[in-house]
Amino acid sequence: MLKPNDINEKNARVYKTMNKPLLPKRGESTALTVQALALLALVTMIAWPSAYCADSVTNRETSTPALGSETIIARPSLAPLPPMGWNSWNCLTEHPTEKAVREMADAMVSSGMKDAGYQYIVVDDFWEQGRVSKPERPVAERPGRDAQGVLLADTVRFPSGIKALADYVHSKGLRFGIYTSPGDSTCGCNTGSRGHLDTDLSTFAQWGVDFIKLDMCGDSEKPEDVLAEWRAGINRLSRPMVLSVNVSSDFALTRRYADMWRTTSDLMTAFRYRPGQFRKQECICSVIDQQIGLEQYSGPGHWNDPDMLRVGNRGLTSDECRAQFGMWAILAAPLLAGNDLRTMTPEVRDILINREVLAVDQDPAGRQGWLILQMDKDLQVWLRPLVDQTQIAVALLNRGPVAKTNELSLPTLGIHGDAFIRDLFAHQDLGLQRGSSTVTVPSHGIRLFKVSSFEVLTPPPAYVPPALDFSHGPVRIEMEDDTRVCFYGGSATNALPNFSGESYVTGVKSGTRLRFRLNLPIAHAGNYTCSIRYQNLGKDSYSCKLDSHSLDFTPTHEGEWKAAQATIQLKAGMNHIQLLCIRPDQSQIAVDCLDLQRH
Repeated sequence: MLKPNDINEKNARVYKTMNKPLLPKRGESTALTVQALALLALVTMIAWPSAYCADSVTNRETSTPALGSETIIARPSLAPLPPMGWNSWNCLTEHPTEKAVREMADAMVSSGMKDAGYQYIVVDDFWEQGRVSKPERPVAERPGRDAQGVLLADTVRFPSGIKALADYVHSKGLRFGIYTSPGDSTCGCNTGSRGHLDTDLSTFAQWGVDFIKLDMCGDSEKPEDVLAEWRAGINRLSRPMVLSVNVSSDFALTRRYADMWRTTSDLMTAFRYRPGQFRKQECICSVIDQQIGLEQYSGPGHWNDPDMLRVGNRGLTSDECRAQFGMWAILAAPLLAGNDLRTMTPEVRDILINREVLAVDQDPAGRQGWLILQMDKDLQVWLRPLVDQTQIAVALLNRGPVAKTNELSLPTLGIHGDAFIRDLFAHQDLGLQRGSSTVTVPSHGIRLFKVSSFEVLTPPPAYVPPALDFSHGPVRIEMEDDTRVCFYGGSATNALPNFSGESYVTGVKSGTRLRFRLNLPIAHAGNYTCSIRYQNLGKDSYSCKLDSHSLDFTPTHEGEWKAAQATIQLKAGMNHIQLLCIRPDQSQIAVDCLDLQRH
C-alpha cells in the first residue's frame, strides 16, 4: 500500500480532491438557497444525463420502463437534496409537548446539528385537540375544530399554540413541520383533514408550517385523488411547503406529487429480529431489503423515504446506529433524527453530524445507491455514484452475528486501475489501493468508504439473485427464512409438532395484522401454484389474501397441517408477493411454509 506522502504529483492532486470537504466546517455558513441547490441539481442532470433521462434500473438491463421528467407535476423544487431534521414520534411517541419540542430545537442548534445541515423540526401525531373513535380503537371523542372549522391544538400540551411554537423554531434559524391525515382521523385517532383540506392548509400556512407529513391511515380515498388534491392545495398557497407522504406503495404515482414518500411500514428499534422475537413491524434490515430496485424513483426533488432514523434510540448498539446512518446515506434518504436530542451521548451526536457521511447523503447528483454484490448470506456490498464521476461511495454491510473479513475487489466496483480509499466513519485515509483491499466489517455493522479513481467510472450493475430452481419439482420457502421472507405481526416458534424447517410463524391476539412479504426471483414468467401450509386451531375458517387472491384457512387439529392454494402470475426477475391475514385474533393461526410450483 502506498501512503499519501509517497504519491506522485498526479496522485497528490487526486488525493487533495478526494479529501476536499463537501460540507462546510462547523461554524461556517450552510445557507445554500433552494434556488442554488436546484441549479446545482440541474447542472448535474446535464453533466450526467443517464442518471435522470432514464431510470437506473433500465440502465442495468432490466425491463423496468424509464420514468420521464414529464410525469412530475409542475411545482417548485423544495427538496433538491434529501431533507434533514428531527421528528417527534420515535422519541416522544403519543406525548409531544410544546416544552419538549422547543427544547429539541434548542438542542439541534447547540449540538451542532443545525450547522451540519439539519433544518426541520417536525411535530408528529398527537398535537391535535380532537379525538375520533374507530371501531378497532374506541376512544373518548372530543371536538377538534372551532365554529369556523379551524383545527385546534391540544391546549394542555401546546398552551401557546402551534403558531407560537413555529415562530420559536423559526427564531432558531430552523423550519417547522406538522403531521396530519387526509381521512376523518389520523393513525392515532386524532382529528384528520377530510373535508377541510383548504381550511387546514390555510391554517398551516398562517401558523408558519414549512413541512407537511401526510399519513393515510386505512382511509377509503383513492391514493391518486389524495395526492392530487394535496399537491394542488399546496401549490395554491403563497407559502411553500415540503410534502412528505405515506399514502401509496405505487412510487411511480407518488413521485409525481410528493417531495418524499415512505417506502415501507414503520421502522422499529431493531437491526435484525432475533429468532423467536415478536416482530411488531419492520427492522432495519427488512427496510433495507425493500429499497432494492427503488432507485429508479428517486432523485433531486423527489426522494424515497425508508422512514426516520433510529440512531440514538434505546435498543441499538453503536455499530447498528452507524449501519443505519451509513446505509441511509447510500440510499440518498431523508435524514430525520428520532432520538432525544437533549440527552444524546457524544457518540450518537458524532454519528449524526459526521460531515463525511452527510456529504454522501447530500451529494448533489442525488443518485440512490444499489446492491452490487452479495458476498454471503450476511455480507453485502452497496455502491452509490457521486457528483464527481471519478468518485463513488461504497458500503459493506454485515447483517450477521459475527465480524466478517473479506477482500474488496476494485474491478468489482468498476475500477480497473488504482484508487484512493477513505474510511468515512473512521475519518481515515487507507491510501492508494491496487487490485483489492482486505476489509473487516463488525457484526451488525458497516464500513463506509469514499473511493476516488483516476478515471470516469461506469458503475457496475445491480446484484441479481439466483432464480429459484424448479428442476427438481416445487420449491419450498420457509416462512421464518428472512433471506426470502419479511414478516411482522407475529413471531417464529416451534411449539406445534410436524412443522418443516426450523420453525413456523404464528400471530398474536393484539389485533396486529400478520403479514408476510415474499421475495421470489423467477427465471421464466408464467403461472405458478402457491400452496400455503398452515394450521388453524380456531372453530371458524380464517380468510387471508395472497396479493389479490383470497385463501380460506379452514379449521385443523393440533399437529395437522393443511394447504391453501392459489394460482398467481409471476414475471421474469424479482417478484414481491404478500400474504396478509386480517382477522383480529390471530393467535390460533400458524403458517409454516410456501410451496411454489411452475405450471
